[in-house]
Amino acid sequence: MVYVDKNGYLKDENNNLVHRQIAYKYIYQKNRQKYPLRFSEYQVHHIDNNKLNNDISKIQLQICWLLMVKEGI
Repeated sequence: MVYVDKNGYLKDENNNLVHRQIAYKYIYQKNRQKYPLRFSEYQVHHIDNNKLNNDISKIQLQICWLLMVKEGI
C-alpha cells in the first residue's frame, strides 16, 4: 500500500519515502562514482517540483547544503 503523507510525499507500507527508495536504487547505486558521500547526506530534488512525480528523469540527488543555497533557504 502506498499513501500520500501530510507533507505531500508518497510513502510505502513501511513508512519509507518512495522518492528516496527510487533515487537510491536507480541513481545512487548505479552511479556510485558520482556520489562519494553517504546516501543520507543527499536530498532528493524533484526537478518539476511535483512531489508525486518520482520518475527518475524528474528527480536528482543534491548535497543538502547545495539544495538550500539553490532554493534560498
